[in-house]
Amino acid sequence: MKIHNAIRTINFKSGISRNEIRKYNKMNALYIEEYLQTFYGIDSNFENNRVFSISNLLCNGILKKIGKSKYFNQLNFLSNPGQIRVFDRIELTKNFPDTFCSIVSKKILTNESLFKPRSLFFRNSDIDLEEINEMAKTAKSHGYISSDHFLTFTMHEWLHSIHFEYLYKINNYDEKKVLEYINRLKGIEFSSNEKELVHKFLGDYVYNNGEINPIEVLAEGLNMIVCLCLDKNKLAFKSDIDSTITKLPIEFIELLMKILNFN
Repeated sequence: MKIHNAIRTINFKSGISRNEIRKYNKMNALYIEEYLQTFYGIDSNFENNRVFSISNLLCNGILKKIGKSKYFNQLNFLSNPGQIRVFDRIELTKNFPDTFCSIVSKKILTNESLFKPRSLFFRNSDIDLEEINEMAKTAKSHGYISSDHFLTFTMHEWLHSIHFEYLYKINNYDEKKVLEYINRLKGIEFSSNEKELVHKFLGDYVYNNGEINPIEVLAEGLNMIVCLCLDKNKLAFKSDIDSTITKLPIEFIELLMKILNFN
């Protein structure tokens, strides 16, 4: 299949207008699957869901543009998830989240199919980008999440993947060691001040009534930072990641670094 020319034009140098977003919203998901496979080696199956295909395409392009951060130089924003899948809700096990999620490596489907490390999974649904935009705005206005950018849900999962890639690297790509590390990481204790920072900046979802998961804190913290780099009216950068970080309270950045540098 020939790669769709529209995909090649996404470079974020001049931004993407609402008209262009509407155009991409109608794009055949198969074009995007082939593009991600051909240029980035990402094995994806969007089940013809245009919303998640374009959202993942845009997150990939944004993170490639962000590149390095001197504050989070351990993380490789150029790294990719092993694979991306969209599933109907009934295909997911009862203990698995029914919206957006990512995993290290786990048997998750009812047929216990194995999936590659750093895989992303999204619930299939018939909504468009404009509806996701409204979902993000509503969730942010209610203090549930950190950003009202329409890519916030998908970007959160990509940043999980980037964190997991780092965990694999420091554990010599030994999955058993990665899982042991994550179990230790979940035992980090947060002070009352740190919990207040999580609640203030990242919202109810990550705060979780004080039962805070460090992995979610890091993913949503990075997600907030990346989304703050983006223009809300068009898909373009308004600032680089390190300039954005310097405008945030040092205590909040130190909290993210505490999680990232855990050993």
